[in-house]
Amino acid sequence: MEEDALLIERFRRGSRSAFDTLVEKYRREIYFLALRMLKNGEDAEEVAQQAFVNAFNGIGGFREGSAFRTWLYRIAINLANSRLGKRPADAELK
Repeated sequence: MEEDALLIERFRRGSRSAFDTLVEKYRREIYFLALRMLKNGEDAEEVAQQAFVNAFNGIGGFREGSAFRTWLYRIAINLANSRLGKRPADAELK
């Protein structure tokens, strides 16, 4: 968690590579979280990408002292749940 906090601080000060490091650290984990929920690789990839976009754009609202991983998981879960709610009923049967 301390490493994440340092990366977030560096990113807030303008280091794009610090956020890239966070993406690399959590990319697979977030993808597999979305895959478990959505059971579709393409949907999981889109949700994972959007989760990082949302995190990038919303990092100003991230509270210091919180766990970045938990915050990112919540973003991904919310996106996956939203996607599940938008699926047609017959698409879930495939």
